[in-house]
This record gives sequence, C-alpha cells and structure tokens, in this order.
Amino acid sequence: RTIKNQVTNRALRTVEAQRTIKTQMTNRTLRTVGAQRAIKTQVTNRTLRTAVGAQRDIKTQVTNRTLRTVGAQRTIKNQVSNRTLRTVGAQRAIKTQVTNRTLRTAVGAQRDIKTQVTNRTLRTAVGAQRDIKTQVTN
Repeated sequence: RTIKNQVTNRALRTVEAQRTIKTQMTNRTLRTVGAQRAIKTQVTNRTLRTAVGAQRDIKTQVTNRTLRTVGAQRTIKNQVSNRTLRTVGAQRAIKTQVTNRTLRTAVGAQRDIKTQVTNRTLRTAVGAQRDIKTQVTN
C-alpha cells in the first residue's frame, strides 16, 4: 500500500505539473495574442491618421489652388474691365476731339464766309461810289 500510495502521489504530482505547464503556455499564448492585437490596433490607427491627414493635406492644397485660380480670374477680369474702361475713355476723348474740331471748323468757315461777304460788300460799295464820283466829275 505504501508503494502504491507513493506511485499514485508521484503520478498525481506529474499530472499537476503538466497542468501547470499547460496553464503557463496558455497564458503566454494569450499574452502574445493580446500583444499582436495591440500592435494591429496601433498600425490601424496610424494608417487611419495618415490617411485622414493626407486627405486633409490634399483638400487644403486643392482649396488653395482653387482660391489662387479664383484670384487670378479676378485679376484678369479687373485687367479686362480696366482696359475696357480705358478704351471707352479713349473713344470719348476721340469723340470730344472730333466734336471740337467740327465745331471749330464750322465756326471758322462761318467767319470766313462772313468776312468774304463783308469784304465783297465793302469793295462793291467803294467801287460804286468811285463810279458815281467819276460820272459826277465827268
């Protein structure tokens, strides 16, 4: 009986030792799985942050480019408007000059005609008086 008990006890201790080893292995495996999950989570988070950050950067760049384009378009519009206004101004100036020249020419022509008529009238009057004087003298 004593020998049997010793053998039985040794067998039980061996089983317990095996169970302990199994438990330790299981725990180690679980810890490893937990660590892998943690690493996966970190990688996923980093990827998400990078993706979101990259998208934001791209959006910002696109927005900035759009704004610059809008600014350039406004500048071009302003330049065209200014050129148009200057052209309109130049056209007005030309019209004014033409009008002034026309008025001056018209006034000048009228003066010339008046002067010619006056001179002719004066010459005719003087000539007629001379003729009358000559006739009277004769």
